Amino acid sequence: QAHELLKEIRKHGLTQVQIAEKTGITQPTISKLERGDVSDVMGRHYVALHALYEELNKAVELEIMDAYTFAQT
Repeated sequence: QAHELLKEIRKHGLTQVQIAEKTGITQPTISKLERGDVSDVMGRHYVALHALYEELNKAVELEIMDAYTFAQT
């Protein structure tokens, strides 16, 4: 669900406003999704949040790989 994705995205330190800017979803809607007030299973909000979630996780993976590479040198 969208609110589960938001929970994971927020672990990366993003605010509702930052999430809204990156996804095109309004901040009030982000707030509603986060509270579970809006059901959006596989809707456009879910797709946008999932794309951001994947982008953030990819960035973390690259940081880990860079740190590992640096440690090996």
